Formats: sequence, structure tokens, C-alpha cells
Amino acid sequence: MPCTEQEDLWFPDGNVVIRVGERLCRVYKGFLVEHSPVLADMFSFTQPGDAETVEGLPLMAFPDDPDDVMHWLKSMLLPGYFEVYPHEIGGPKLLAVLRLSHKYDVAYLRQRALRHLDADFPSDVDSWKPSSKERRRDACRSIELIIASYFCAKEIGSLWLLPGMLHNAHCSGCTRRLGKWKGSYLAWALPMSSRHGGWKYTPAALSASSRQKLLLPIVTSPSSVSENGLCCAGGLPTS
Repeated sequence: MPCTEQEDLWFPDGNVVIRVGERLCRVYKGFLVEHSPVLADMFSFTQPGDAETVEGLPLMAFPDDPDDVMHWLKSMLLPGYFEVYPHEIGGPKLLAVLRLSHKYDVAYLRQRALRHLDADFPSDVDSWKPSSKERRRDACRSIELIIASYFCAKEIGSLWLLPGMLHNAHCSGCTRRLGKWKGSYLAWALPMSSRHGGWKYTPAALSASSRQKLLLPIVTSPSSVSENGLCCAGGLPTS
């Protein structure tokens, strides 16, 4: 199947073409190099003489998911596509931009995406209280999105977000809508805790205080720990 031009990312004076799935984007190499040290290194490599070109311009492709790459490129090149908080950003777009901005070291976009994710999964207890002056956005669009956010945060090293994600998964009602997760949703969180804290996942044998301690190895933000030293994720199952 021939590739087609991506209309909103095809700039007539662009000097590099990026293949994203079956779409072609003609963009500005200088702009990408300015914002990404990783891309600057990639573009510095000498291209072989038989390298593929499009309209005489070098052609490159990323090894990442095409939809993620498209979100990421539009966030960098199209004003208004990825606004700063408190503008609403869809979950798949947010995680795509966060993951690729971290991977390719686009610092300003990574920081912007983290601000959005931090608003959905705050690390301080007061932000989860109904009486909080700043009412948090409803992050529980789906249990799948919470899990995807959890693994993305682990991947990029933003571990202070994890307790809020666990709290959201339990308290928002996702565990009640999916009975198979009830009492065992921590299964997808425990591998890290097991490696660092020596805990094993045995729900029936764990007390509430022990389950709170499971979260301690992944807490890196001081605001995520209460005065008594326990993780402030809260809302853990009791049976």
C-alpha cells in the first residue's frame, strides 16, 4: 500500500520526511533537533548513498507505534494540539506524548505531560478528599487506562505517581465494575514491590498495614508519605 501525505504535517518547505505507518510527514529537521538531543544525534549520522528519499529529501521512520508517533509529532509541530494543564487531554494522546518525549528527551513536552498526569493521579492525600478546594479530574475513564498510566509512569521513572494510580483504581469503582479485579488488582503492581521489598502476593494472608507497606518501595515523593511513614495511597482492600 503506497504511503499518503499527512495533510496537517506536510509543510512545503520542510527538509525531512518521516514515515509514520502508511503516512508521510514533511517536517523541519532543525526544529526537531533543537528540541530533542536524541534526534540531534540520530540526524548527525551520515546516510548511505542508497538511502531512501522522498522528493529528494531524506526519509526516516521511528520504531515506535505509529499512532503514538503521530500524537507526538503533532504535539511538537501543531500549536494547540497538546495544550498545557488544565486543558483536557485524552488518555492515549497523553501517554503517547509522555512516553516518546521521555524516550527522545523532549524536556518541555515531558514536563507538560507529567503535569497533566499528576493532576489525574495526585500524590497528596488532600487532593483526593471530596472537600478539596481544587476538585481533581475524573481519571477513571477505564481500568485499562489506569493500568496503562501505571506502566508508563514506571517506564519513565515517575514513581511518585504510582500510589495515586493504585488509590484511583480501588476507590473510583473500577474494581467493583470488574469483579475479577476485586481484591486482586494489586497483582499488576506487585512485581516491582517484590523485587525491591521482598514481598509476595498473598492477599488472604496480608493485613491492611502490610498491604500499605507493599507500596513503600515505589514511593519517591515526600508528599506521598504520611506522618507515620505509611504510604498515603489509601483505599486498599481489606480482604
